[in-house]
Amino acid sequence: MLRYAVTAMLLRRADHGYGLFRRFEESTAGVWQLNGGSVYHAIKQLTARKEIAGTDASEPTIAGGDESVRYVPTEPGEMSLHGWLRQPLRRPEAYRSEVALRLLAALQVDDECAVGQIDVAIELYSAHLDTLEAQVSENSTDAQAEVCRELMLDGALRETRSRLAWLEYCRVRLSPRLSHLESDQEEHNAS
Repeated sequence: MLRYAVTAMLLRRADHGYGLFRRFEESTAGVWQLNGGSVYHAIKQLTARKEIAGTDASEPTIAGGDESVRYVPTEPGEMSLHGWLRQPLRRPEAYRSEVALRLLAALQVDDECAVGQIDVAIELYSAHLDTLEAQVSENSTDAQAEVCRELMLDGALRETRSRLAWLEYCRVRLSPRLSHLESDQEEHNAS
């Protein structure tokens, strides 16, 4: 899927790998974690598929290096992008979460361990929410990137708030079980 985003970004402006990485970061407000290697892998894949082509460029990059190749989409690349955009989503994204796996594992150990995992996750997601909310007032210099940035940031905020609500629910759901365990422990200690 990243290759389609790269192609779309190149439709707006020819660029080199580092420039694409920076534009991607700006457009997504950093909420989509991407490493530079992924961008270069997508460029390699798109070039092999002849969906983008390199052009000569002599201006230096922001990083000060000499990126002499800037990429532009080819006609097959544009056709591939538009074909992908016309395809409807086939299914919702699978719910895969380290928090959910930790909770599953911790519940196999004991409820206190599970609540401990939940508490750590609540702290982590609360800090992440604070970071995202601080980014709301930041602006991009590119109007198109700003719209994308706002939408991505809004999605990340909503997802983080939803995750926090779920974690709070899990904690409340486990509270009666913890109370029961504590009373059992007190009875055992009294005897």
